[in-house]
Amino acid sequence: MLLLMMVMTTVALRSPDIAGQWNGALNIQGTQLRLILHITSSSDGYTTTLDSPDQGAKGIPVTSMTFTDHVLKFQVVNLGIQYTGELKNNIITGTFNQGGGSFPMNLSREVIEKKVVVRAQEPASPYPDYSEEVKFENKNEKIVLAGTLTLPKKEEIFRQLF
Repeated sequence: MLLLMMVMTTVALRSPDIAGQWNGALNIQGTQLRLILHITSSSDGYTTTLDSPDQGAKGIPVTSMTFTDHVLKFQVVNLGIQYTGELKNNIITGTFNQGGGSFPMNLSREVIEKKVVVRAQEPASPYPDYSEEVKFENKNEKIVLAGTLTLPKKEEIFRQLF
């Protein structure tokens, strides 16, 4: 019975395996910025790199990283990045700091897909307007000009403003 209790206590006190890929996303001014932390465990501690796929950056060396008492801390000195988070239920809840800004960022093992931003200047069909394909042909010069003519719907009444 004593042996069983010692084994269970040892398992409970054992630090979880932090090695592997951790994914997070920063929300900055309405824009999502995904970050991927790659942690490799060795006899000397951890080797860690950071990717920012939305910025095309891969393999950024992390200057220092510690994982003690379920608290993960890392920093990238030359970029002014610092992160501190606590591991609970396989999610690291923490804060990302850079350039005087502080942003909440959780890390998990799940891959984060890029969110598609819907912008008014990039409308999707069906469009609220009437459109028609038009073509103008200059037979003498053998030139064709083609395009899409977009107008307000035909049923609507409009006033001329000038």
